Amino acid sequence: MNKFLNLQLGNFFRAILSIRFLICSVVVCLIVIATIIPMFNHEQGAIDLLDLGLSGSFGNLMLILATIPLIPFTLSFASEHQQRAVLPWVIRAGVNQYAIGKLLFSLLSAFLTTALGLVLVVIVLLIWLPVYQYGHGAEAYSGYLVNGQWMRYLLFNISHLSLSSVLFAVIAFWVSTMIPNKFVTLATPVVCYYLLHRLTATLTIPVYFQAMYIFEATYDAGTPWSSFLLKFVTVLVISLPLAYLSVRNIKRRVSYG
Repeated sequence: MNKFLNLQLGNFFRAILSIRFLICSVVVCLIVIATIIPMFNHEQGAIDLLDLGLSGSFGNLMLILATIPLIPFTLSFASEHQQRAVLPWVIRAGVNQYAIGKLLFSLLSAFLTTALGLVLVVIVLLIWLPVYQYGHGAEAYSGYLVNGQWMRYLLFNISHLSLSSVLFAVIAFWVSTMIPNKFVTLATPVVCYYLLHRLTATLTIPVYFQAMYIFEATYDAGTPWSSFLLKFVTVLVISLPLAYLSVRNIKRRVSYG
């Protein structure tokens, strides 16, 4: 038990309380701010500019959602495999505990990297701007802005976007268990997204099954809670099989030395 707790405590410090995690969150913040600087004016609010910066038309979303959030911890299995450091940890704590801990902290780290980065954007913008001016925002959660509940709007909208980073992280982690190379792990989620986007855009399927709405856009399911629940369930349905395959791949690698 002590070895298991030490392993997970080490994962926690590396995934959440590390300098790398903080730097990546700040980088997410800086990317968004760099995107919205040309549109900066005092007629808009912090939330208005945040939504403009995340609209997807500037090509920065893949950096914010699919690349930077993977750096703090999702690449750790590939790194440890290349350094031949996996087996010592497995011997100490057990293969299931090692694999599940790596996976869970990879997803948590990706979620929090994106969330913290976007929260920092709002904090920085609030130095010069009001919270919001127009009250439009992401359509699925705009009702909160109309009712003046801007904190609830930010909670739902930022959590919704951060769940996309969880999806990219579980894809990356799964890939790393098959091809334990940091650069392949970092690049594959974006490649997968663009391939799925091209495929699903040509199919006659409900829009919420299209890759753009699963990974990037915010689908309005009628109410804020319905929209968020749809996103959460979608992430869960995709993540659980990939999580199972990831753990199985790690077991197989350990069994073959």
